[in-house]
Amino acid sequence: TARQYKGKGLKWAIAGRNKAKLEAVRAELAEKIDPELSKLGVIIADSADTKALESMVKRTRVVATSVGPFAKYGSKLVGMCAACGTDYVDITGEADWVKHIIARLSQTAKASGARIVPFCGHDSIPWDLLVQKIATELKDKHGQALKKVEIVDNIRAAVSGGTIATIFNIFNSPLPRPTFGFNPWLCDEDGNKGESVLKLANPKIIGWNALTKQWTSLFLMADFNGKVVQRSNVFNKYGPNVIYSESQGFPSFMAAFVLTFSITILALSLSNPALGYLMRRFILPKPGQGTATEAQMEKGFLHITAVGTGEKGAKVYAELGFFKDPGYMDTGRMLMESGLMLALEDEKLLRRNGGVYTSAACMGTGLLDRLVKTGSTFESF
Repeated sequence: TARQYKGKGLKWAIAGRNKAKLEAVRAELAEKIDPELSKLGVIIADSADTKALESMVKRTRVVATSVGPFAKYGSKLVGMCAACGTDYVDITGEADWVKHIIARLSQTAKASGARIVPFCGHDSIPWDLLVQKIATELKDKHGQALKKVEIVDNIRAAVSGGTIATIFNIFNSPLPRPTFGFNPWLCDEDGNKGESVLKLANPKIIGWNALTKQWTSLFLMADFNGKVVQRSNVFNKYGPNVIYSESQGFPSFMAAFVLTFSITILALSLSNPALGYLMRRFILPKPGQGTATEAQMEKGFLHITAVGTGEKGAKVYAELGFFKDPGYMDTGRMLMESGLMLALEDEKLLRRNGGVYTSAACMGTGLLDRLVKTGSTFESF
């Protein structure tokens, strides 16, 4: 953000609980990017300090947060934003936590005007916006509702310690079902149960993919991405019965096997406390740590190929590209562009009223335009 918007008059601040660390970040930004950033605002606010959070959110138009696991550290902040009418974006990948947010805060956000938009990073902006664009083109060009979308991801990305901690927290400390008349995931902007259905059909084994002509296997976040698209379908009504299929592409069968085996070991670690302890203690990165250097992250990428099929057989093909590590560098860009769109381009939002949304339901294709302008590529045919 500092590099992209240097000298463009953007007013922003950094916040956290440790003043010394925040000041060190500010000094580094001033040294490496822009001396003017030595004046960047620093706000001290702990995620458990209600008064500090209230003071912070009342001073800004948008809060963009990456402090997870969100079920442990994020509830007070998002609740304060909803109460105070401050827009909110985050990078959570915690579906059960967001169900609670929908159940607890939808009416509060609607009353205050706050746009609460989780899932604004690698989980799951690329897939959410891509499916929206395909569905829109099927309707505009062919007059057909979306029936099926098939997606293949080619990706090079590091796994962060925060992501690992979140995965283990979800499995080890599952949240209870929220008190609600129906699954909050299906709640539309009026508080009613949406009628649109989305069925997950994500491959779980290695196979040959005719779309990209390569070996594919399961993608770790495919089910989650599909669920986010399902919620967007409730708002945007891509089709009454959509089938969602997502897999990861590999350069060889062996590469597919190695990754599939690694995910299997991770799954066993989640279900076996002893193995999980050993993996987290000696092998997996810890929160705040990563598995790649900055130079390696610069070489990361995400390339998504997709085909959407309409209810009468029409097809729309699309490709979306990110050219830095999507889980680190480009997640930061996705988060910031989401927040900036809420702050600066209110007239382009798909939905301007308060509520708990997805990126496709609130920002829509305007956010895809911002991402393309700042480094991504997109084409459809």
